[in-house]
Amino acid sequence: DNEDLSGDEIIVGPDGKISRPLIGVVTVAGKTVSEVSHELRSLYGQYIHDAAVTVMVSGYKSKFVYVDGEVKRPGRYAYTGNDSVVNALAQAVFLTRRASPNGIHVARGNPNDPEIYPVRLKDIIVDDDSRTNWLLEPDDIVYVPPSFLSRVGYVFEELFFPLQSLLSPVQTAAS
Repeated sequence: DNEDLSGDEIIVGPDGKISRPLIGVVTVAGKTVSEVSHELRSLYGQYIHDAAVTVMVSGYKSKFVYVDGEVKRPGRYAYTGNDSVVNALAQAVFLTRRASPNGIHVARGNPNDPEIYPVRLKDIIVDDDSRTNWLLEPDDIVYVPPSFLSRVGYVFEELFFPLQSLLSPVQTAAS
């Protein structure tokens, strides 16, 4: 009930600490919501009898999920705590025309030996079967592979691209 002590949103600094009136700087990184609440109640209890403290996480700004491969905007996206594969694909502006919707997967854990979770996009969208619309965790990677024909096209592009630079001066001279 004290406006000077209450805050709608308190941002945790990059050092994992918050600063509050009366009690000063408090480290909250690596602690659960319950642990932070208990610690703040204890610290404020030195100044306020029966201090009421409520702690909630309103958003994560230091955790990310990644979407890569054949999507229109591959990249890093803020982790919100309730992201699914379809949410992540929507943030990446969905699939390119070269995508293989059958090979999508989520890679989680150790980058050298990740756990792989297959995604059945047709089942999710057409059949309304959300069993493979995985709830993402921080640092998960959603990968959309190219289709078979796109892979063949990429191979031809790699084979003939060096020749294109050799032929360009010849074509220019002929014109």
